[in-house]
Amino acid sequence: MRILESHGVDFTTFQLEGRAHRWWQSYLLGRPAGSPPTTWSQFTQLFLDRYIPLSEREELRYQLEHLEQGQMSVTDYEARFSELSRHALMILPTDAERVWRFVEGLHSSIRANIAQEVEMGTSYQLVVEIARRIEGYRQRGREKMQQDKRSRFSGDFRSAAARGRGSIYSYVSSLFAHFLDIPYESLGTHVYVSTLVGDSVVVDRIYRSCVVVFCGYETISDLLLLDMIDSKVILDMDWLSPHHAIIDCHAKTITLAILELPRLEWKGSSVSTAIRVISFLKA
Repeated sequence: MRILESHGVDFTTFQLEGRAHRWWQSYLLGRPAGSPPTTWSQFTQLFLDRYIPLSEREELRYQLEHLEQGQMSVTDYEARFSELSRHALMILPTDAERVWRFVEGLHSSIRANIAQEVEMGTSYQLVVEIARRIEGYRQRGREKMQQDKRSRFSGDFRSAAARGRGSIYSYVSSLFAHFLDIPYESLGTHVYVSTLVGDSVVVDRIYRSCVVVFCGYETISDLLLLDMIDSKVILDMDWLSPHHAIIDCHAKTITLAILELPRLEWKGSSVSTAIRVISFLKA
């Protein structure tokens, strides 16, 4: 910032051409004799007043204040953020405030894993680079999980999900599936799920690549459609294993020890009344 204040005006005005050059020369000639050098802040305000109308600047500031990553990559989001922030020096006067606003607009899963960098005062460029790396880790992890799951679904399978012996697949209830807002696909095979009362039900539909948010971190899971009323979603070994899940039944915690990311821990609450489970199936 000190470099801008001392040399920014000379460096920038030296490169002005055409009408912009004539405007600057006219401004210098119109100043009283003995006036102090124009500061960078003064020059910035003069230039904005001359070439960018106030209404346009207000619109750009509004866009910056409400900018979110959305469907953009981190690289595209940063480019748009930098473009808008050039017109919002009053909103983001310091590097720390620029970092904070950039992080606020990131995907929740990336933001949750980068919050510590904001507290530590990490520079803007380094925060951007860390966000890019986290995005890359998530993308590679998502692709690997999808490949692993596709290789598993071949032939007929049997699952003991409702008998308490555990399962290798994850499920979503038919009641809750309406909120997923994505179409299901045919599994192309049959999965036989055993219920608590010893019966079996055939599952042959699947919701691919569902987003499961765990402590602010986005994960991906394929969910088999199952008629059940006591649970909305059951995440089992096909989700627990690739995320290096650690289950502590006594502490009622689930921890994801994903490589190169901070540990994510979810803690459940105590159950005050007994749960009476009869069956996962509708009558």
